[in-house]
Amino acid sequence: MTVSLDATVRAYDRMVEQRLAAGWDFDPDYGWGSPDGLTESEWADKGWPFPEDPEFADWFSTFYHYDALDEGVEPNPYPNAPAPSSD
Repeated sequence: MTVSLDATVRAYDRMVEQRLAAGWDFDPDYGWGSPDGLTESEWADKGWPFPEDPEFADWFSTFYHYDALDEGVEPNPYPNAPAPSSD
């Protein structure tokens, strides 16, 4: 199966759009960083979904929110996080 360059560019653009909407930022020297200061690799090491992953909204609304409350940190460092699914 061959993936077209256009499809690859669209997927990358979608990832960038969703990360920026969720409050992530990009530094050319350090890469992606989450609003709470984790690098992309630290985030991946925790096994958490990224903003572009379909399960991110549900995960964010449950796990991350309650984990943040338990740690006494701002429960919503992602002001533009997508709403959870209505399933």
